[in-house]
Amino acid sequence: EFRRVLFRSFIPLAFVLGHRVRGIGLGLFLAVIATVAQSLVWLGQDVRNQYVAVIFFSTLATLLLDRAVTRPGWWRWLPYALACALTMYSHYYGLFALVAHFFYLLFLPTNVDQPNRDQSYPIIPFHPVQKTKLIASWAVSGLGATVLFAPWFLVTYQAWVQQLEEPPANPQLAAYLTTVGRELVVGPAFDHPAGRWLFLISLALCIWGAISLWRQR
Repeated sequence: EFRRVLFRSFIPLAFVLGHRVRGIGLGLFLAVIATVAQSLVWLGQDVRNQYVAVIFFSTLATLLLDRAVTRPGWWRWLPYALACALTMYSHYYGLFALVAHFFYLLFLPTNVDQPNRDQSYPIIPFHPVQKTKLIASWAVSGLGATVLFAPWFLVTYQAWVQQLEEPPANPQLAAYLTTVGRELVVGPAFDHPAGRWLFLISLALCIWGAISLWRQR
């Protein structure tokens, strides 16, 4: 039941994230996608998996990161570190969310002509010194999240070592990634060959969108 609550709470989080990024239109779009996407619905109904928790807490951490960047203050990094720790507690895949946050900060636009002082409102592009402070704050927050995660790591360390000692499998990486992408786009129940093409089209659109956003910087 707790995971179902997290899944339902993820929908308004998706709206808030989209609204912060691009406005109410994107917020509504993400909320609709979070509501009807078959993969997410399936995860929300399967209370045995931990992916719903990692999706919720990683989205929450992203929102808290945005708040820490746009409204300077060291205390704003504390809830971000806690959300990151809960993300990693939910699943170690949550580490990839922290890596994505780092690249977000790394590619923030900079301008040496901007004043080098903290502001109560965001100044974009940032002064390089301000950007360095943000990355340092992220690093300290990540270290704090790691410290909070450490007790669970010590408990599960032996199980991880046993998994590493098992002979590695030999998966077909391209086929596996295509299957994962197809399930993300159309859901695991749609096993038609057209799902693969829908995934490739969606991937091309994502790449085109990323290139367009990069050029608009």
